[in-house]
Amino acid sequence: MAARSRQTPTAGGTGRGSLFHSLRDVGLRAVGAPPSRPQPPSDAQTLRGHTEAAGPLSASGDQAHLLYGKTATKSPMMSFVAAPWVIFLASCMAYTLFWSSDFLPLALTAVALLAGLPASLPPRHSRRGATPGAKLLPAGMCLLAAVSGVVIGVYTYENYMAPFYAIGFGRSYDNVLASTPGAAYMDAGRMRFADTSSVQSDMALGYRVEPTYCVAPIMDSGPQQVRKVTFWAIGLDCCASRGSFNCGTDLELARGGVRAVPDGIFAHSRSEYVQALHQAASIADLVVDENPILVHWVSDPAVEQRAKLWGALLQVCFGMLFMGLGSLVAFTIDSVWGFSRGTPPLEGQLPM
Repeated sequence: MAARSRQTPTAGGTGRGSLFHSLRDVGLRAVGAPPSRPQPPSDAQTLRGHTEAAGPLSASGDQAHLLYGKTATKSPMMSFVAAPWVIFLASCMAYTLFWSSDFLPLALTAVALLAGLPASLPPRHSRRGATPGAKLLPAGMCLLAAVSGVVIGVYTYENYMAPFYAIGFGRSYDNVLASTPGAAYMDAGRMRFADTSSVQSDMALGYRVEPTYCVAPIMDSGPQQVRKVTFWAIGLDCCASRGSFNCGTDLELARGGVRAVPDGIFAHSRSEYVQALHQAASIADLVVDENPILVHWVSDPAVEQRAKLWGALLQVCFGMLFMGLGSLVAFTIDSVWGFSRGTPPLEGQLPM
């Protein structure tokens, strides 16, 4: 007995469907109508035929890519580099430039985070079966970028931009007599002292050991100078415990002074300097003015201002280097676990 031929399923349908189309073409020829051309199979039929032939799908990203073409994923460059770096730069620059403002840096950081966080997440992060790492790793990078930007921005502002603003936007005074009461220079940012005013190194004092807070009175050699001292030169680790002061530039030739900024979260040395100058005044039998003015003794305040600006830029570059290391770690984790490849469809489920 001849073996019965088996109709193999094709992309266009079963063997019974092919027989039906042949009979219909014969009937159309009998009545003089042109035969109908077979229609190409649709994408859904093709995928369904491959699915029936291949059997149940395994939940691997490679099979999902072969059967469904390009998987809907977000590039790792967007998840781990572009979006976190934009958030970091926005938050860092906001707090570096506007930390003294109450609302502006927080608002800018929130806008950057709300805009960058959705852009970094893979498009299938909210679908059924998505791995937690697919959304936690990019979200964690964005939050790390925001927090790092805030911390580095505040530190940079207090140590570099606040002195820069004080020098640039504070009032400038020339030919200042050290014997003048401090109330007359409360808005001073930079000063140039008279030739008769100088730092008294023999009355300097070093407060504590590590670090050593150095202070020395600035006094005038004229008859107006009394025991009350308004201006004090300050510095860190640049003096001995008594009678020596080497802070700043040449004490004999320099006549410039830039005002020290108030304490903050990271910079909190002003209170230590105040303790030091009261101790020095007690030892030297001096009286501290009601409004003491602490200055860094420099030869040119403009040079000091530029140095602070360059220091702020270096701090921002350090933060970008830190974010680069974080992106490298995230890339390594993603390459091992494959979070950025997306989530393949479930068994027998067509892609959406």
